[in-house]
Amino acid sequence: MPAESESPTSANEIGPVTVNEESLGADAKRFRIVAIIAAVLLAPQAISHLIISFTVLPTFKQMFADMGGELPAITQVLLTLGPATGVLLVGIDVLIFWACYRLARKYWIGLLFAPLFAVGTLTALLVQVMYLPLFSIITLVE
Repeated sequence: MPAESESPTSANEIGPVTVNEESLGADAKRFRIVAIIAAVLLAPQAISHLIISFTVLPTFKQMFADMGGELPAITQVLLTLGPATGVLLVGIDVLIFWACYRLARKYWIGLLFAPLFAVGTLTALLVQVMYLPLFSIITLVE
């Protein structure tokens, strides 16, 4: 009779389970926990896209209308979309997270945190587009 240490299985509450199944279960649990943490860290950035589009964009739209003058094309598009910009950006945020989730399952768990940088870059571009007209105005002031 083989010794228990030589056996490829171990017993748990359900019955005999191979060591490989145990490690796969632990890996799946670890992946779920890390994915939840990454999603919780990403949520404030996605919420900020909604806040910016529903509060800041209307303020900038009114401010630019009061100042008059020509706006850059990308700023005009952003202001024309208005609150739909936030919904569009949140959709992009979810798409980025989903893609990184799929890649992290296949390659490396650290890819779950890549959306934080991608969405942060998207937010930085949004802010830059909103302030673009102000940069040209500042150069006119002497």
